[in-house]
Parts: sequence; C-alpha cells; structure tokens
Amino acid sequence: MTQPPEPPAQNPATPDSPAGAYSPAPAAPAAAGYPSPPGYGQGPGYPPPGYDQGPGYPPPGYGQPPYPAQPYPAQPAPPAGTNGFAIASLVFGILGGILLAVIFGIIALVQIRRRGQRGKSLAIGGLVWAGCWLTMMAVFVGAAIVHGRSDRSGDGNSATVDIRAVALATGQCADGDIMYEQFHAVRVVPCSGPHHAEAYAVLTLPPAAWPGAATVQRRADDACIKRLVQIDRQGTKDGNLMPYSIQPTEQSWSTGDRKVTCVVFYLDKHTGSITR
Repeated sequence: MTQPPEPPAQNPATPDSPAGAYSPAPAAPAAAGYPSPPGYGQGPGYPPPGYDQGPGYPPPGYGQPPYPAQPYPAQPAPPAGTNGFAIASLVFGILGGILLAVIFGIIALVQIRRRGQRGKSLAIGGLVWAGCWLTMMAVFVGAAIVHGRSDRSGDGNSATVDIRAVALATGQCADGDIMYEQFHAVRVVPCSGPHHAEAYAVLTLPPAAWPGAATVQRRADDACIKRLVQIDRQGTKDGNLMPYSIQPTEQSWSTGDRKVTCVVFYLDKHTGSITR
C-alpha cells in the first residue's frame, strides 16, 4: 500500500512572526497499513445519517390512531308553511261550495297532523261555513214544505205545481186544456182563483177483460155524469161547463188500472169549486 507523502515540517514561530500567532501542530503520520480514520467516508449501502428511522416504526406524526369524526349538530327543521287545502276549504266554505269545503277541510286536517303545518283554524273555519250553509238550506226547505202544507190545508188544493192530469185528486183545480193534456203535465192551482177545470170525482170501473176503448169511454162518461148530477143538478145545464172523463187506456188496463177521473171543463175561466 502506497503511503502518502509526508507534509513539510512546520517551523516554530520565528522572530519575524507576530507575537502570539497560532501555528497548528504538525499532523502525525498515518500508520502504515491502517485505513482512513472513521468520519472521512461512508460505507457502501448505508443511507445518509438521519433518514434511517429503524424498521417497524411509522413516520413521526402519522402513527397516531385517527380521532373519530365529530358529528355536526342537528340543524332545526325549517318552519312548515300553511296547508293549501286548509285555505281552499275556507274559500269554498265562504262561497257556498259545501261539498268541496268539507272534502278539502278533512284532507287539510289529516295533512296538518302528519306534517306539522299551519292552517288548522282555516280548515275548521271552512267546515263551519259549510255547516252554516247546510243549516240555512235545511231551514229554507223546511219553510217551503210548511208553506206548501198550509196552502193545501187552507184551500183543499196544492200550491201551484205541475202534475199529470190523470193524477188529479177530487177537489183539485187545474189551468190548461185538460182534454188534450190528460197524459201530460198540467198546472194545479187553487180553486179560489180562476181556473179552467176541476176534478170532482174519482171512480173505479168493475174488473173485466178489455172491452175496447169506445166501451170504456162510454162507461166512464156515464158514471161521471151520474156523479155530477148527484153533486150539482144545475151544473149539467151550465153552458160554460163541459163534463169530461179521463179513463184507462188498453195498456194501463192490462196492468190492472180501472180508475176514472171525472173532470168539469170550463170554456171560460171559473172561480170556486163545485165540490163545496
């Protein structure tokens, strides 16, 4: 092994050197056959110092167990609005839409309970209005029924209504041409006022096979004339009065109809009743 050359000798301070000047001591020669002292070279395969953390150890600062995520505080639910069905129920209730007010009011109350919405008082208000309308309708209908009954009880006739002529009862007066409208609607009016006709009797023909339209009409007319004579003998002599009968048809006869309605028809309007 080749030895390095020896460094030149360092002379001690000379008189020419400044006082107190420092002169480094001469380095000792390296012993022959020994390698360089440690610290002057790195062995092959070793990483730079300070980077080897040792096997099995995680990097500092990354080996800590993760902290559990902190849940966010629950946000309050936004305030629920007013139920639309409740508003509709109140509107229809005020306007008289009874059916829609009741339907929308019930739907609104169910939804408000489930969703926590506002508008319960509106839905109840709509139902109350619907109830008020129903009450007023019931009052009006009841008043009309009572008024109609009072008219019938006072004059023996119904108030002005339309019925079929064949349905006239004894003592009812009618306005119109009954002779041509016996199977159509006629207007029933009080006998105390002007009228064209009055039903003075309702008779029944004896049961039998259908004898023919002419025979039925003759029998009905004869029976009605006899009854009119019994009621008012002078009535048959009144030129303004014409006796008339409404008899069964062949079709109604086959169903058991034997009723004959006896009517007097006035050429000029008459006031009063011949049955009283």
